[in-house]
Parts: sequence; structure tokens; C-alpha cells
Amino acid sequence: MQKVHSIQFLRAVAALAVMFFHIAGTPFTIGAAGVDVFFVISGFVMGLVADKSPPGKFLRHRLFRIVPLYWAVTFVMCLGALAGVFSTFTFTMEHLWKSLLFVPYVNAAGQVTPLVLVGWTLNMEIFFYLVFALGLALRAPIAVTVVILSAMVAVGQIADWQSPFMQIWASPLLLEFLAGLILSRIAFAGMRSGIAALALSFVGFVFAAGIGEQFGLLRIVSWGLPAFLLVAGCVWIERAGGWPESWLKPFEIVGDASYALYLLHGLVISIVLKVIAPGFAASIVIVVVALAVSIAAHILFEKPVIRLFRKFADRGVASSRAEAAG
Repeated sequence: MQKVHSIQFLRAVAALAVMFFHIAGTPFTIGAAGVDVFFVISGFVMGLVADKSPPGKFLRHRLFRIVPLYWAVTFVMCLGALAGVFSTFTFTMEHLWKSLLFVPYVNAAGQVTPLVLVGWTLNMEIFFYLVFALGLALRAPIAVTVVILSAMVAVGQIADWQSPFMQIWASPLLLEFLAGLILSRIAFAGMRSGIAALALSFVGFVFAAGIGEQFGLLRIVSWGLPAFLLVAGCVWIERAGGWPESWLKPFEIVGDASYALYLLHGLVISIVLKVIAPGFAASIVIVVVALAVSIAAHILFEKPVIRLFRKFADRGVASSRAEAAG
């Protein structure tokens, strides 16, 4: 798929927003809406690859993208806990395997989240990928995904589900993936549409910042809709030829490493605050270190590991086909 520069910029913005939220806390609650931006982006990108990949290959490539770094961060946290580095972090073997396999569960704090706290979003992503892969198998990925996810959200609103599976698999946030899918079908608007969408998004986020964190369907309205308009506005401006690519190149570098930044910034925050007292200086150090570590992890770990896995997987598939043909 051809690189969409505005999407890389938005990935950077979303990851930075989540990191600033975890640094600042309540004063920057709106930063948590970076997750909503990520979900819209994910739906949009999947919509662009619809009908272009067999379901097996699609799932392999998605897992190769998500799993290696996520597992690495999880194991680092567990080893750090065993070594006494993370004194407040504990884990059980049950929680470990459920975290690694994206199985939703309720932790000791009563939250449906894996050992890597931000990993709850990955549990939703994996569910979305599975449904989308089913759609690919049925040769109607967008239609099947829209029907199934809409039905799951509707079921989730009918009953007060206590099951951790239903809290993830029937969350209203799944609608943001659908918003991205729909955007992929209407991605060819003009400059005026893009500027109007960005203006509405800005107004929406400013209003949402004043009312604090939202949950359920209210979050879809207060954070999800502005997130959709933000992604739509940037994409439409780029499609119309007005995207300032050269000016925003540094953000694209962060965008390339946004997944690493999303997973690793919590570790960086924990380690830095063991050395420096919370405050402005600590916040600056956290941002600098998190960016450096994430870019390094992307270049030195993510990219080579993903290439290696895809190389061996594609070679294995090719060999199987050759044997079957023979």
C-alpha cells in the first residue's frame, strides 16, 4: 500500500497525546483520545487493503506487526518485576499467557486490561482483525465487518455484561474502526472538505477537553466523532494535494515508531520517575528518552524482526504450494 503521509503524522500525534496524558494525568485527559484516533486510523488502513490480501496472509502480517514488540515489552516487565526493578508490578502465569494471547481478563485492580496496561486496545485490535479476516474469507470484508461489529455493540448495549470478553468485544469503541472503514470508501474529497473537517474536529476536541474523560457511547460522540473528523480532514487535504509533507517530516519519523512509543512510554515513565522526582524536568526527560528509545526500538527491533518473520512465513507458504502442486 502506498504510504499516506497524513496518516503517519496522525499516528505520531495520537501516540504523543497518549504519552502526554500518562505524564500529566487529569489536566490532559483529552490526550487519552489518541486511542480513538488510532482506532479510526486502523479502520481506514484496513479499508484500503480490503480485497487485496487472502485472509491467512492478512492475519499473519497483522500478527507480525503487533506481536513481537508487544511480547518483548511484556517479558521485559515480568523480568523487571522478578529482578525487583518494578516493585509495584506483579503478575501470575495465568495473567501472563492471557496477556500474550490477547485473552481479556479482569486484573487485581478490577480492570479488563493485560499486563501491559495499554494493551487493552490491542485486544480490541485483534478482535477487529479476526472479524475483518472472516470478511476477507467471505469476499466482503467491509460489509461483514460492519454487520458483525455493529451487532456486537448493539448486544453490548442491551445487557450489562460483566464478562471481560464482552467488555472488549462489544465495546462502543469498535464503532471507531467502522468509522475508519467508511472513511476509506469516501477518501477522495477536496481541500475545502478537509479544512472544514479539521475545524469541526478542533471545536469538538476543545469542547471535549472541558468535560473530562468519557465512556461508552458518550465517548463515541465526544472523542470518536472529532477523531473521525481529524483523520478525514488530514486525508482529504492530502488527497487534494495540499499536505505540507516536507514541513511535517519529523512527525512522520515519530509516526513510523508510534507503535513502539505507545508500548514503551509507560516503561520509560516508570524508570525515569525512579531517578528524578515528578515535575517539569522529569517530564522533559521522559519525552526525550521515550522518543529516542522508541525510534531505536523501531529501527533495531521492529523492522528487522517483522522482515524476518514475513520472509520465513512467505517462504513457507511458497514451499507448501510447491509441494501441493507437485
